[in-house]
Amino acid sequence: MPGLSFDIRAVRIGVFVKVGAFVSGTVEGQNDLCVEAICWKGAISAGGNAEGGLAAEDAAKILSITGSLSAGLAGEGAVDCVEVSFKLSMTGLKGKITVAFFDGFIEVGREVELVPDQVLLGPKTFPLPTSL
Repeated sequence: MPGLSFDIRAVRIGVFVKVGAFVSGTVEGQNDLCVEAICWKGAISAGGNAEGGLAAEDAAKILSITGSLSAGLAGEGAVDCVEVSFKLSMTGLKGKITVAFFDGFIEVGREVELVPDQVLLGPKTFPLPTSL
């Protein structure tokens, strides 16, 4: 065996999944008795994303490789005195690969957008009735 060779005795391989979610909302009211204007407005946003992939690392932590795919959904809705609106969109499907040397001391990676961001539904706007 040559003097510069080394023996990799073990390689760890794993699967990972990351999931995230968010929700936010706003409410605003206007009550102007001088012009008899009362109006409530509100909006809500919600969404989430997921990433899953494979990772491999040698026991000496000289080299590690990670590959993953990620995507997400986001929804928005709003109502005011005049209309209701909503939209549902998807963040693009992205693929990512990372190679790290010496336990992350040197790291290179590449991310590629496989499917671009796109609107799935909307934006749609519907007028509200002016009187009941």
